[in-house]
Amino acid sequence: MALMRHKRTGIFLRTLAALAVLLLFAGCQDKVSNKPGALPSVARNFIRKQLRESSFVYVRQGYDLLGRTNAEVLTKTLVWAQFNSHGDWIAMENWKGESLPEKALPPAALEFVKTNYPAAKITQIRRDKITGLIVLNDGTRLTSDPEFKSAPMPERS
Repeated sequence: MALMRHKRTGIFLRTLAALAVLLLFAGCQDKVSNKPGALPSVARNFIRKQLRESSFVYVRQGYDLLGRTNAEVLTKTLVWAQFNSHGDWIAMENWKGESLPEKALPPAALEFVKTNYPAAKITQIRRDKITGLIVLNDGTRLTSDPEFKSAPMPERS
């Protein structure tokens, strides 16, 4: 009898957990289009001035699991960019493996790469609250502070 009760309780709890997960994701619907109109103005200005793009494969605005908004953009030239809820970029990558537009890169990071890796091109750049990451076309990965004010250091393997 006690075993039967534990079995029913286990099934009930698993069903309840599955229902909670479904409800959590039910409100997380992404908006996808090919127009940046729904993006924060900071992100729209960055795309227009720094990436100099006007046509897009897609613009997606969504929410993470904590309910914060984020957005990502893929341009016709295959430059992918991700923005936080304030419209600040947090990641950029050229999916063709070519150099990212120089105007879009932090000046300190660009100068460091030009000085220390003259033949290399920056194909990917990411930042979070703690670190910044630069990936070069030869696969070299450099880490720095999120604003790229300190000299980037090669990432340890």
